[in-house]
Amino acid sequence: MAWSDHKFSDQFSAARGKLKNGAVADTFAAQKTALLQAMSDSGFEASANPALEALRSAMRNPTTGEAPGTQQDSRLLRAVGHSGAATGDVDQDTRERAGALKFMSHVYLIKQRGAQKVWIHNLPTAFADWPHYATGAASADAVRPMLRASTEKFSADDLKNLSDAMQDGLRWCQKTLELLGAFNGAGTAKAAAVAMIKRWFADENTDATQLAAHVSTLTTGFKAIQAAFNRNQIVLTDFPTLRGASAGPTKKFRMSEAFVWGKAHRETLDVIYIEDGFFGTNNTMKGKTNWARILVHELSHSMQGTADVEPGPRYSWYGIAPNAANFSSAKAITNADSWAFFAADCAGVLTETERAKALTVK
Repeated sequence: MAWSDHKFSDQFSAARGKLKNGAVADTFAAQKTALLQAMSDSGFEASANPALEALRSAMRNPTTGEAPGTQQDSRLLRAVGHSGAATGDVDQDTRERAGALKFMSHVYLIKQRGAQKVWIHNLPTAFADWPHYATGAASADAVRPMLRASTEKFSADDLKNLSDAMQDGLRWCQKTLELLGAFNGAGTAKAAAVAMIKRWFADENTDATQLAAHVSTLTTGFKAIQAAFNRNQIVLTDFPTLRGASAGPTKKFRMSEAFVWGKAHRETLDVIYIEDGFFGTNNTMKGKTNWARILVHELSHSMQGTADVEPGPRYSWYGIAPNAANFSSAKAITNADSWAFFAADCAGVLTETERAKALTVK
Protein backbone atom coordinates (compact mmCIF):
# COMPACT_ATOMS: atom_id res chain seq x y z
CA MET A 1 0.00 0.00 0.00
CA ALA A 2 1.33 3.44 -0.94
CA TRP A 3 2.05 5.97 1.81
CA SER A 4 -0.60 8.30 0.38
CA ASP A 5 -3.47 5.82 0.02
CA HIS A 6 -5.18 7.22 3.12
CA LYS A 7 -5.37 10.95 3.75
CA PHE A 8 -6.64 13.04 6.63
CA SER A 9 -10.10 13.19 5.05
CA ASP A 10 -10.21 9.37 5.02
CA GLN A 11 -9.23 9.26 8.69
CA PHE A 12 -11.90 11.84 9.54
CA SER A 13 -14.61 9.87 7.70
CA ALA A 14 -13.51 6.59 9.28
CA ALA A 15 -13.57 8.06 12.78
CA ARG A 16 -16.95 9.66 12.18
CA GLY A 17 -18.34 6.35 10.95
CA LYS A 18 -17.00 4.45 13.95
CA LEU A 19 -18.49 6.97 16.33
CA LYS A 20 -21.83 6.98 14.52
CA ASN A 21 -22.27 3.25 14.12
CA GLY A 22 -20.14 1.76 16.90
CA ALA A 23 -21.08 0.94 20.47
CA VAL A 24 -19.84 2.94 23.43
CA ALA A 25 -20.28 2.52 27.17
CA ASP A 26 -23.51 3.90 28.60
CA THR A 27 -21.49 6.39 30.64
CA PHE A 28 -19.93 7.75 27.43
CA ALA A 29 -23.13 8.07 25.38
CA ALA A 30 -23.59 11.80 25.96
CA GLN A 31 -19.99 12.51 24.97
CA LYS A 32 -20.41 10.42 21.83
CA THR A 33 -23.41 12.54 20.84
CA ALA A 34 -21.44 15.74 21.43
CA LEU A 35 -18.50 14.51 19.37
CA LEU A 36 -20.75 13.52 16.45
CA GLN A 37 -22.38 16.95 16.51
CA ALA A 38 -18.89 18.43 16.22
CA MET A 39 -18.21 16.59 12.93
CA SER A 40 -19.94 17.51 9.68
CA ASP A 41 -19.46 16.63 6.03
CA SER A 42 -17.19 19.65 5.66
CA GLY A 43 -15.08 19.12 8.79
CA PHE A 44 -15.08 20.22 12.40
CA GLU A 45 -17.89 22.52 13.45
CA ALA A 46 -17.24 25.73 15.32
CA SER A 47 -18.99 24.17 18.32
CA ALA A 48 -16.55 21.24 18.44
CA ASN A 49 -14.00 22.60 20.89
CA PRO A 50 -15.90 21.99 24.16
CA ALA A 51 -16.59 18.38 23.17
CA LEU A 52 -12.93 17.83 22.30
CA GLU A 53 -11.75 19.41 25.55
CA ALA A 54 -14.16 17.22 27.52
CA LEU A 55 -12.88 14.13 25.71
CA ARG A 56 -9.27 15.00 26.51
CA SER A 57 -10.12 15.56 30.16
CA ALA A 58 -11.95 12.23 30.41
CA MET A 59 -9.19 10.26 28.71
CA ARG A 60 -6.14 11.84 30.34
CA ASN A 61 -7.19 12.48 33.94
CA PRO A 62 -7.84 9.93 36.72
CA THR A 63 -11.47 9.40 37.69
CA THR A 64 -13.08 8.52 40.99
CA GLY A 65 -12.80 4.82 41.82
CA GLU A 66 -10.20 4.17 39.13
CA ALA A 67 -7.50 1.63 39.98
CA PRO A 68 -4.07 3.12 40.74
CA GLY A 69 -1.86 3.22 37.66
CA THR A 70 -4.75 3.27 35.16
CA GLN A 71 -3.62 4.83 31.89
CA GLN A 72 -5.26 6.39 28.87
CA ASP A 73 -5.46 3.15 26.89
CA SER A 74 -7.71 1.58 29.53
CA ARG A 75 -9.94 4.68 29.63
CA LEU A 76 -10.30 4.72 25.84
CA LEU A 77 -11.14 1.02 25.73
CA ARG A 78 -13.69 1.36 28.56
CA ALA A 79 -15.32 4.26 26.70
CA VAL A 80 -16.04 1.99 23.72
CA GLY A 81 -17.46 -0.82 25.85
CA HIS A 82 -14.36 -2.93 26.55
CA SER A 83 -13.54 -3.93 30.10
CA GLY A 84 -10.45 -1.74 29.99
CA ALA A 85 -8.34 -4.56 31.40
CA ALA A 86 -4.61 -3.97 31.03
CA THR A 87 -4.17 -7.27 29.17
CA GLY A 88 -6.29 -9.56 27.05
CA ASP A 89 -7.85 -9.63 23.62
CA VAL A 90 -9.12 -6.51 21.87
CA ASP A 91 -10.92 -7.23 18.60
CA GLN A 92 -10.40 -5.09 15.51
CA ASP A 93 -13.70 -3.24 15.72
CA THR A 94 -13.01 -2.29 19.34
CA ARG A 95 -9.48 -1.19 18.47
CA GLU A 96 -10.82 1.03 15.67
CA ARG A 97 -13.51 2.57 17.88
CA ALA A 98 -10.88 3.37 20.49
CA GLY A 99 -8.69 4.69 17.67
CA ALA A 100 -11.48 7.08 16.64
CA LEU A 101 -11.52 8.58 20.14
CA LYS A 102 -7.72 8.69 20.21
CA PHE A 103 -7.78 10.62 16.94
CA MET A 104 -10.34 13.11 18.23
CA SER A 105 -8.44 13.63 21.47
CA HIS A 106 -5.50 15.05 19.49
CA VAL A 107 -7.50 17.60 17.48
CA TYR A 108 -7.22 21.18 18.76
CA LEU A 109 -8.72 24.55 17.91
CA ILE A 110 -5.57 26.69 17.86
CA LYS A 111 -6.97 29.91 16.42
CA GLN A 112 -10.34 31.57 16.59
CA ARG A 113 -10.66 35.09 15.27
CA GLY A 114 -13.80 36.19 13.51
CA ALA A 115 -14.74 33.63 10.90
CA GLN A 116 -11.26 32.11 10.88
CA LYS A 117 -10.90 28.96 12.95
CA VAL A 118 -7.78 26.83 12.61
CA TRP A 119 -7.71 23.20 13.68
CA ILE A 120 -4.60 21.12 14.17
CA HIS A 121 -4.32 17.36 14.34
CA ASN A 122 -1.36 16.81 16.66
CA LEU A 123 -0.92 13.03 16.52
CA PRO A 124 1.61 11.47 18.93
CA THR A 125 4.93 10.50 17.43
CA ALA A 126 4.33 6.83 18.34
CA PHE A 127 2.00 6.53 15.33
CA ALA A 128 3.33 5.68 11.87
CA ASP A 129 -0.14 5.76 10.26
CA TRP A 130 -3.48 7.47 10.81
CA PRO A 131 -5.10 6.20 14.05
CA HIS A 132 -7.92 4.28 12.33
CA TYR A 133 -5.55 2.24 10.20
CA ALA A 134 -2.80 1.92 12.82
CA THR A 135 -5.13 0.62 15.54
CA GLY A 136 -7.02 -1.62 13.12
CA ALA A 137 -3.81 -3.36 12.04
CA ALA A 138 -2.25 -3.60 15.49
CA SER A 139 -2.29 -6.58 17.81
CA ALA A 140 -3.99 -6.34 21.21
CA ASP A 141 -0.59 -5.83 22.82
CA ALA A 142 0.66 -3.30 20.26
CA VAL A 143 -2.47 -1.16 20.33
CA ARG A 144 -2.19 -0.30 24.01
CA PRO A 145 1.05 1.74 23.77
CA MET A 146 -0.50 3.61 20.82
CA LEU A 147 -3.62 4.48 22.76
CA ARG A 148 -1.67 5.80 25.75
CA ALA A 149 0.96 7.66 23.70
CA SER A 150 1.14 11.31 24.69
CA THR A 151 4.22 12.86 23.03
CA GLU A 152 2.69 14.90 20.22
CA LYS A 153 4.30 15.89 16.93
CA PHE A 154 4.06 19.68 17.30
CA SER A 155 5.34 21.66 20.27
CA ALA A 156 3.53 24.54 21.98
CA ASP A 157 5.78 26.97 20.08
CA ASP A 158 4.94 25.21 16.81
CA LEU A 159 1.23 25.65 17.49
CA LYS A 160 1.67 29.37 18.12
CA ASN A 161 3.76 29.77 14.97
CA LEU A 162 1.18 27.93 12.87
CA SER A 163 -1.61 30.03 14.34
CA ASP A 164 0.26 33.27 13.60
CA ALA A 165 1.06 32.12 10.06
CA MET A 166 -2.60 31.48 9.31
CA GLN A 167 -3.56 34.95 10.51
CA ASP A 168 -0.74 36.57 8.55
CA GLY A 169 -1.66 34.64 5.41
CA LEU A 170 -5.20 35.95 5.62
CA ARG A 171 -3.91 39.51 6.04
CA TRP A 172 -1.61 39.10 3.01
CA CYS A 173 -4.58 38.05 0.88
CA GLN A 174 -6.57 41.08 1.98
CA LYS A 175 -3.69 43.43 1.07
CA THR A 176 -3.19 41.66 -2.24
CA LEU A 177 -6.82 41.98 -3.23
CA GLU A 178 -6.72 45.70 -2.37
CA LEU A 179 -3.78 46.18 -4.72
CA LEU A 180 -5.41 44.14 -7.48
CA GLY A 181 -8.51 46.29 -7.12
CA ALA A 182 -6.38 49.40 -7.61
CA PHE A 183 -5.32 48.09 -11.05
CA ASN A 184 -8.71 49.14 -12.39
CA GLY A 185 -8.49 52.58 -10.82
CA ALA A 186 -6.42 55.59 -11.77
CA GLY A 187 -3.53 57.77 -10.69
CA THR A 188 -0.67 56.77 -8.43
CA ALA A 189 -2.53 53.80 -6.90
CA LYS A 190 -3.04 52.27 -10.35
CA ALA A 191 0.58 52.94 -11.29
CA ALA A 192 1.81 51.25 -8.12
CA ALA A 193 -0.44 48.24 -8.78
CA VAL A 194 0.77 47.91 -12.37
CA ALA A 195 4.40 48.06 -11.23
CA MET A 196 3.88 45.41 -8.56
CA ILE A 197 2.05 43.01 -10.87
CA LYS A 198 4.66 43.43 -13.59
CA ARG A 199 7.46 42.79 -11.08
CA TRP A 200 6.28 39.23 -10.42
CA PHE A 201 4.31 38.24 -13.53
CA ALA A 202 5.40 40.23 -16.62
CA ASP A 203 8.31 39.47 -18.91
CA GLU A 204 9.74 41.72 -21.62
CA ASN A 205 6.97 40.75 -24.05
CA THR A 206 3.92 41.03 -21.80
CA ASP A 207 1.33 43.40 -23.26
CA ALA A 208 -1.61 45.21 -21.65
CA THR A 209 -4.11 42.52 -22.64
CA GLN A 210 -2.04 39.75 -21.07
CA LEU A 211 -1.47 41.82 -17.93
CA ALA A 212 -5.19 42.43 -17.55
CA ALA A 213 -5.83 38.69 -17.94
CA HIS A 214 -3.28 38.01 -15.19
CA VAL A 215 -5.07 40.47 -12.90
CA SER A 216 -8.33 38.60 -13.48
CA THR A 217 -6.66 35.27 -12.71
CA LEU A 218 -4.95 36.63 -9.60
CA THR A 219 -8.14 38.24 -8.33
CA THR A 220 -10.15 35.06 -8.71
CA GLY A 221 -7.39 32.99 -7.16
CA PHE A 222 -6.71 35.20 -4.16
CA LYS A 223 -10.41 35.45 -3.41
CA ALA A 224 -10.47 31.64 -3.26
CA ILE A 225 -7.31 31.53 -1.11
CA GLN A 226 -8.72 34.20 1.20
CA ALA A 227 -11.93 32.18 1.54
CA ALA A 228 -9.92 29.08 2.42
CA PHE A 229 -7.98 30.96 5.10
CA ASN A 230 -11.26 32.29 6.44
CA ARG A 231 -13.18 29.01 6.59
CA ASN A 232 -13.72 27.49 10.00
CA GLN A 233 -12.76 23.94 9.05
CA ILE A 234 -9.21 24.25 7.72
CA VAL A 235 -6.95 21.59 9.27
CA LEU A 236 -3.19 21.52 9.75
CA THR A 237 -1.51 18.17 10.35
CA ASP A 238 1.53 16.18 9.35
CA PHE A 239 1.26 13.01 7.25
CA PRO A 240 2.08 10.16 9.69
CA THR A 241 3.01 7.58 7.06
CA LEU A 242 5.92 9.85 6.09
CA ARG A 243 7.41 9.77 9.57
CA GLY A 244 10.78 8.07 9.43
CA ALA A 245 10.94 8.10 5.60
CA SER A 246 14.63 7.93 4.75
CA ALA A 247 14.89 7.62 0.96
CA GLY A 248 13.26 8.39 -2.36
CA PRO A 249 10.05 10.39 -2.92
CA THR A 250 8.75 9.76 0.59
CA LYS A 251 11.83 11.37 2.13
CA LYS A 252 11.40 14.32 -0.24
CA PHE A 253 7.84 14.84 1.03
CA ARG A 254 8.92 14.43 4.67
CA MET A 255 11.69 17.00 4.26
CA SER A 256 9.43 19.49 2.47
CA GLU A 257 7.98 22.52 4.21
CA ALA A 258 4.38 21.56 3.52
CA PHE A 259 2.16 20.13 0.81
CA VAL A 260 -1.46 19.76 -0.24
CA TRP A 261 -3.28 17.71 -2.84
CA GLY A 262 -3.66 19.94 -5.88
CA LYS A 263 -6.91 21.40 -7.12
CA ALA A 264 -7.61 18.49 -9.47
CA HIS A 265 -7.25 16.02 -6.58
CA ARG A 266 -8.49 18.10 -3.64
CA GLU A 267 -9.57 16.27 -0.54
CA THR A 268 -13.07 16.43 0.87
CA LEU A 269 -11.72 18.63 3.68
CA ASP A 270 -9.34 21.60 3.50
CA VAL A 271 -6.06 20.17 4.80
CA ILE A 272 -2.46 21.42 4.73
CA TYR A 273 0.25 18.92 5.63
CA ILE A 274 3.03 20.50 7.69
CA GLU A 275 6.32 18.66 7.36
CA ASP A 276 9.87 18.83 8.74
CA GLY A 277 11.07 21.75 6.63
CA PHE A 278 8.29 24.10 7.74
CA PHE A 279 10.23 25.46 10.71
CA GLY A 280 13.61 25.31 8.95
CA THR A 281 15.88 28.21 8.09
CA ASN A 282 17.02 27.36 4.57
CA ASN A 283 14.61 29.46 2.54
CA THR A 284 14.76 33.04 1.28
CA MET A 285 12.41 34.27 3.98
CA LYS A 286 12.91 33.39 7.63
CA GLY A 287 10.64 32.77 10.56
CA LYS A 288 7.16 34.19 10.69
CA THR A 289 7.02 35.61 7.17
CA ASN A 290 8.24 32.34 5.71
CA TRP A 291 5.54 30.36 7.52
CA ALA A 292 2.84 32.60 6.02
CA ARG A 293 4.54 32.34 2.63
CA ILE A 294 4.37 28.53 2.81
CA LEU A 295 0.66 28.56 3.56
CA VAL A 296 -0.17 30.98 0.73
CA HIS A 297 1.99 28.88 -1.61
CA GLU A 298 0.18 25.67 -0.65
CA LEU A 299 -3.31 27.12 -0.83
CA SER A 300 -2.54 28.48 -4.28
CA HIS A 301 -1.99 24.83 -5.28
CA SER A 302 -5.25 23.56 -3.82
CA MET A 303 -7.50 26.54 -4.59
CA GLN A 304 -6.09 27.78 -7.91
CA GLY A 305 -4.21 24.78 -9.29
CA THR A 306 -0.78 26.45 -9.42
CA ALA A 307 2.33 24.33 -9.95
CA ASP A 308 5.96 24.29 -8.88
CA VAL A 309 7.19 25.11 -12.37
CA GLU A 310 10.16 23.15 -13.69
CA PRO A 311 13.06 23.29 -14.19
CA GLY A 312 13.93 24.33 -10.69
CA PRO A 313 11.45 23.88 -9.24
CA ARG A 314 10.75 27.60 -9.39
CA TYR A 315 11.02 28.49 -5.73
CA SER A 316 12.51 31.82 -4.69
CA TRP A 317 15.91 30.30 -3.99
CA TYR A 318 16.08 29.17 -7.62
CA GLY A 319 14.94 32.52 -9.02
CA ILE A 320 11.43 33.55 -10.00
CA ALA A 321 12.01 36.75 -11.94
CA PRO A 322 9.85 36.60 -15.08
CA ASN A 323 11.94 36.61 -18.25
CA ALA A 324 11.09 35.76 -21.83
CA ALA A 325 14.04 33.40 -22.25
CA ASN A 326 13.43 30.89 -19.47
CA PHE A 327 10.50 31.83 -17.20
CA SER A 328 7.85 33.54 -19.27
CA SER A 329 4.93 35.52 -18.00
CA ALA A 330 2.68 32.59 -18.93
CA LYS A 331 4.73 30.32 -16.67
CA ALA A 332 5.02 32.81 -13.81
CA ILE A 333 1.25 33.15 -13.50
CA THR A 334 1.04 29.38 -12.88
CA ASN A 335 3.90 29.24 -10.35
CA ALA A 336 2.98 28.88 -6.67
CA ASP A 337 5.98 30.71 -5.18
CA SER A 338 5.40 33.63 -7.56
CA TRP A 339 1.92 33.95 -6.06
CA ALA A 340 3.27 33.71 -2.52
CA PHE A 341 6.04 36.31 -3.02
CA PHE A 342 3.64 38.63 -4.82
CA ALA A 343 1.32 38.44 -1.78
CA ALA A 344 4.23 39.06 0.61
CA ASP A 345 5.27 42.10 -1.44
CA CYS A 346 1.72 43.45 -1.48
CA ALA A 347 1.63 43.05 2.31
CA GLY A 348 4.89 45.01 2.66
CA VAL A 349 6.79 42.29 4.50
CA LEU A 350 9.61 41.59 2.04
CA THR A 351 13.06 42.97 2.79
CA GLU A 352 15.13 44.35 -0.07
CA THR A 353 17.48 41.38 0.26
CA GLU A 354 14.61 38.86 0.10
CA ARG A 355 13.07 40.60 -2.92
CA ALA A 356 16.39 40.76 -4.77
CA LYS A 357 17.08 37.07 -4.08
CA ALA A 358 13.67 35.99 -5.36
CA LEU A 359 13.95 38.20 -8.44
CA THR A 360 17.13 36.52 -9.65
CA VAL A 361 16.87 36.05 -13.43
CA LYS A 362 17.50 32.44 -14.34
